[in-house]
Amino acid sequence: MNGVRVCITSEGFIPIPENVRKELDLNPSQMVMLHTEQGRLIVEKPSRQQVIAELGRLCNELRSGESLEQIWAEIEAGREEER
Repeated sequence: MNGVRVCITSEGFIPIPENVRKELDLNPSQMVMLHTEQGRLIVEKPSRQQVIAELGRLCNELRSGESLEQIWAEIEAGREEER
């Protein structure tokens, strides 16, 4: 696939064009992994192991007494810190 030019929104979002989402089999609200590599932004679908690890972390947070609504709000806000 050739490069696609997009603009970062004032909120910091980077839109992913439909043809790119289809090529990567990405769905709305799906979690993706971002990292940088030699000055490039890399977007990847999480591996099965990464999804399982995130579910395990969420289960641990639920056991800590934090409500699911609080946890979900933190996820939606893009929280990346580990507990």
